[in-house]
Amino acid sequence: MEMNGTAAAPAPRDYVVTESPLGTARKLRVLMVGAGASGLNLARHMDLHMENFELAIYEKNSDVGGTWFENR
Repeated sequence: MEMNGTAAAPAPRDYVVTESPLGTARKLRVLMVGAGASGLNLARHMDLHMENFELAIYEKNSDVGGTWFENR
């Protein structure tokens, strides 16, 4: 491939695609935005009812609570 008359280097591979049978168990990675009532409820239900997961929670405020935190 050429760009502006120079050969472009191939893109680096930052990921690996693994071959595995359909239905093979794997860790579920979940990203949750917001630590309000719904976000905290989801985190609690995942903890009680699921296994083999990784949960990351992003919150814009300095503490949990969502609307209640902002309006106190």
